Amino acid sequence: VAVTVNRREQNDLAFRVHDANGNVITERSSRLMGFAEFANGIELPAAGTYFIEVFATSGVDSQAYQLVTQIGAPLP
Repeated sequence: VAVTVNRREQNDLAFRVHDANGNVITERSSRLMGFAEFANGIELPAAGTYFIEVFATSGVDSQAYQLVTQIGAPLP
């Protein structure tokens, strides 16, 4: 999973992966404002439905972002 941040905005984005019951599998918020968050190799506990939540950890304006996911081999 990778979230590309629009550097022209002033929000620090992060993301969480939830299972079908809303339990958080992982959360990433390690990069500074304007930089992409990455999570390679997230192991899901079982086949099923999962949700990715993108949210702002700071800032109040809307934020453009690009979400990229891949099943199987980790993203480079």
